[in-house]
Amino acid sequence: ITYDLSNHTLKVEQYFDWSEIPQTQPTMQEAIETTSGLLLNAMDRLLADDLNTVVYLSGGADSRQVAGIASKHKNPLFTVSYGNPHSKDCYLAGQIAKRLGTNHQQFPLPGGQWIIDNFDDHLNLTEGFHSWFNIHGITTIDAVRENAHVQMNGFAGDHCYYARARTSPHMKQRVDWDRFNIRSQIFHSFNQLFSWPNVTEADSLQIYDDAIKTQMRDRAYRSFLREYAKMDHMPDFILWNAFLLQHHAISMTHYYNVFFRSGMEIRLPFLDYDLHKYVVGLPAELRYG
Repeated sequence: ITYDLSNHTLKVEQYFDWSEIPQTQPTMQEAIETTSGLLLNAMDRLLADDLNTVVYLSGGADSRQVAGIASKHKNPLFTVSYGNPHSKDCYLAGQIAKRLGTNHQQFPLPGGQWIIDNFDDHLNLTEGFHSWFNIHGITTIDAVRENAHVQMNGFAGDHCYYARARTSPHMKQRVDWDRFNIRSQIFHSFNQLFSWPNVTEADSLQIYDDAIKTQMRDRAYRSFLREYAKMDHMPDFILWNAFLLQHHAISMTHYYNVFFRSGMEIRLPFLDYDLHKYVVGLPAELRYG
């Protein structure tokens, strides 16, 4: 979106086109080197300023990569984890931070009192435009803002590298499924595996009265088909990635932006255009092993 102040005109142009992604056939070593280089380039670009930076460490591979690269650019790097101090995530985050030599802070979430304590702040910061979904980080906002201006986030690393292969067996198993099976698998994944709340058919038959059952019947599938139709022209190697990014990752990104815009800028290296275009074009056997 470009707004010209001199003549007060607004111009909207497409900046990313799935159809421009070519399918490549590199060796495994070439794919590793090129992917690593593109991620490093994205991080270099996002870390080029002198702003204090924080990374939220979960102990997982995505935030671990971001923290490892960022620690070479920022000294000191501020890292944060939250939750039960004895949980695996917090333990691993602490060990990673110690190894990297970051300025690390752990925020415990005892019981559910943190919800009551932060309810008013959450409502004010987001102006009511954010649910309580993934809102645990609100307990960290005040302390983080004292130390950092920018958050480098590992969000969507799994989407970028392997498009959640566990929910995409037609890619993971390298089977040439037809569009019937691809549609069925995508719908099952979004309707049952990573949607919130994932109400099964059996659940709906038990919890809805007869009038609601009639109204709800097939609505989810019809809604899915409307969205799927917009992408059905895409090649198989792009279709799953495009649908996942558009209808899962982007929805999550909206949550992040609404919440964190109240406190600091958020930067997402795994959604770098060059990195994403290259990885999506890789053969299935390289991405999903």
